[in-house]
Amino acid sequence: MNIWSKQTYPSPIFILFGSVGCAIFIMMTVALASATSPAVGTITFIQTSDVAIAEDLHIYAQYPASYGHQYAGQWRNEAVDAFNQPRDIAVDAEGTVYVADTMNHHIQKFAADGTYLYRWGSLGVGPNRLNEPKGVAVTNDGHIAVADYGNARIQIFTAFGTQVRSWGELGTAVGNFDHPEGVAVAPNGDVYVADTGNDRIQYFTVTGGYRGSWGSLGTGNGQFDFPTNLAISAEEEVYVVDTFNHRVQKFSLTGGFLGAWGSVGSGAGQFSYPTGIAIDSEGYVYVTESGNNRVQKFDKHGNYITQWGSAGSSSGQFNQPIGLEVNLTGDVLVADRNNNRVQRFNAPVPVQMALDTDGSDGDVITNTITVTPPAGSYQFTLFSSNGWLLIGPDCVSSDTANPPTVTASQIHLNLVDGANVTCTLPTVAASEQAYLSVISK
Repeated sequence: MNIWSKQTYPSPIFILFGSVGCAIFIMMTVALASATSPAVGTITFIQTSDVAIAEDLHIYAQYPASYGHQYAGQWRNEAVDAFNQPRDIAVDAEGTVYVADTMNHHIQKFAADGTYLYRWGSLGVGPNRLNEPKGVAVTNDGHIAVADYGNARIQIFTAFGTQVRSWGELGTAVGNFDHPEGVAVAPNGDVYVADTGNDRIQYFTVTGGYRGSWGSLGTGNGQFDFPTNLAISAEEEVYVVDTFNHRVQKFSLTGGFLGAWGSVGSGAGQFSYPTGIAIDSEGYVYVTESGNNRVQKFDKHGNYITQWGSAGSSSGQFNQPIGLEVNLTGDVLVADRNNNRVQRFNAPVPVQMALDTDGSDGDVITNTITVTPPAGSYQFTLFSSNGWLLIGPDCVSSDTANPPTVTASQIHLNLVDGANVTCTLPTVAASEQAYLSVISK
C-alpha cells in the first residue's frame, strides 16, 4: 500500500513511467562511472504484473543537467589549412561554424559537421586584413564580427569575408581599444567588446556607433583584471570572464552589476584563468579554463552543475582551451588552442521508447536505456501525476561504504566510480502516473 503526502512540486527534469491498467513495480538499476572518464552506465526498467495491462507502458527518459557532455569528434583542417592556435568560435542561424584562427591571421568557415568551406584574412592592417583575430561572433543580420586584436579594432564581414565596416584604433578614449579579445552580440543587435587591455566592456550599434562602457582595473564588483571574453543571454544579461580575477561577472546590458562567482583554484566552481564563455538555449553557462584545462557548466546564477576535460592531447583532453560555443543541436564546440583543433561534445538527448505487451496474464516486460552519467551525489524524488509524493522506496548499493539513504520520498545517493545502485519503487495506482525526478545535488 502506498503512503501519500500532498506537496506542490515544481516542474522537474523527470523520468515518466506511464499510466497502466494495474499496479506495477518498477526496478531501476543505475551504474555510474567517474566524471572525468566515464564508462557506460545503465538504467534498467523492469515492469511486472500478474494481470492484463490495459495499455502499452511508455518510458520517457530525460537526462538531468548534471550529466556531462560526451566527446563526439574533432577537426584540425590539416588537409587544407591547419589551425595555428584557434581561439574562438561562432555559429550562425544555419549552423555554420566560424573559427578565429589566430596565428594564421584569418577566419575559417566550416559546415556544422566540420567540413571545411572557406577562409579569409591575412596579416596586415588594411581592409580584409587581420592581425591575430581573437574573438568572433555572428550579428543579427548574419554578418561576422571579429575582434582584430593586433589592429585594435572591430571588423564586420559578410559570411564570405568581404569587409562591411570597421571601427576603433589603439587608445583609451571611448570607441578605441587596447588589444580587444572578445566580441558578442546582444538580442537588440548591439555589439559588445571585451576591451581587454583597458579592463572594460564597450558596446556599440552594429554600425559602430558608441553606446556605452563600464569597468576599470581592480577586484571590486564591476571591475576587471584582463577580461578576455563575454557572452549575452536571451534574457539580455552579459556574462564576462574576468580572467586574472578568476571569476565570472554578470551584468545588465548597460553594465549594472548583477552578480559574480568563482575564486582561484581547481575545485568545482573555482577557476584557473577562465578564458571562454558560452550560453546554451536553456540558459546554462559554459566556461573554459586555460589553467585547469577543462570546461565547467553552471546555471545562470552560477551554481555548479558539472565539468569535463583534463590536461593532454587525447580525445576530450585540452591544452589551454580558449573560446567555445553551443551549436544548434546543443553540442559544445571548444577551441583547443595549443592542440590546434576544435573539439565537439554531444549533449545527452532525451530517449523515448514504448514497451508493448500481448495483454496476457503474467507478462514480464524488460527494456534497457543506456546512458553515460558521471559519478557524484544525486537526489531522487518520487511523486505521482496528481502531485502526491510516493513514500517507501527500497534501495541497496554495491558500494557498502556509501549506502543510499531514504527519507520519505527522497533517495540520496553518493555514487562513486563503478557503483551499482538498485531501487525498487513503490506500487502506483492504476489511474496514476509515477515520476522519478532526478536532481543533481
